[in-house]
Amino acid sequence: MDVQENRIGKSEQLPEEVGGAENSCPLENNFIQTELIRGVDRSTLTLFFSGWATDGNLIKSLFAECATQPQQSQLQQQTSDGQHISVAPPNDILVCYNYNGYLFNPKLIEGYSRIKLMAWSLGVWAAEFATGLESVVFDEAVALNGTTSPNDEQRGIPPAIYTGTLNGLNERNLYKFRRRMCGSTESYNAFMQFPPQRTMESIKGELAAILTRSQTKDWTSIPWSKAIICTQDAIFPPDNQVNAWKGLNEERVAAEANLSGIKEIEICLVEQPHFPAALLKSLL
Repeated sequence: MDVQENRIGKSEQLPEEVGGAENSCPLENNFIQTELIRGVDRSTLTLFFSGWATDGNLIKSLFAECATQPQQSQLQQQTSDGQHISVAPPNDILVCYNYNGYLFNPKLIEGYSRIKLMAWSLGVWAAEFATGLESVVFDEAVALNGTTSPNDEQRGIPPAIYTGTLNGLNERNLYKFRRRMCGSTESYNAFMQFPPQRTMESIKGELAAILTRSQTKDWTSIPWSKAIICTQDAIFPPDNQVNAWKGLNEERVAAEANLSGIKEIEICLVEQPHFPAALLKSLL
């Protein structure tokens, strides 16, 4: 039986079902919330820093299919609503979300032979800012539709838009945000089949916390290997993303005289919206 420590040091048994998910860890002592989703290959982990106002249900929405479709493998499971089946991801995925907290417990990812970092949207900044990843060696680190400067006129979301979203946040504006995020009615409907279980108080506090903390520069630099930028992104301006990653590459070149093994970040442009469901699924 697999056993893994949670952030407060108590041991708990991990579920045996392929594609199963642990109960999400509650926000405590400024720790980022996490949820472990079991995959087929349990020696490999994708550490996924999700976007603002999400939770582990975002991943569940990616690996769910209509129950009326022919079964593709015996690894599928019936969901509680009886209408969808959950297909196991190719490997374990530890979802990080709710950035009211900023601490990460590295014991949660011990024992894996390969760890890939995948960060989306404001999760890119959250991975950079998180305390606890300093000694983790990633086999790959991919950023999707986000930058390390979330509230920035040239390298992130323009401050007027960011603060306007924060100050005007309500149920209607959150709906409009998610529609722009998904890019189409079909994508939005698929996303909302497993809606995030977050309160308005929690997601508003999260957006405010990111705004406050992003004004500091005290974080660990992630060795990003690739930045994927979607040209139809209506949340993070694509031009600003290009500016951010090109700028980071220039900084790496400038530092090359003092640091060995520095590699240029690969920048890829694809014609997709901010939440490119199929693309994100393929990257996990």
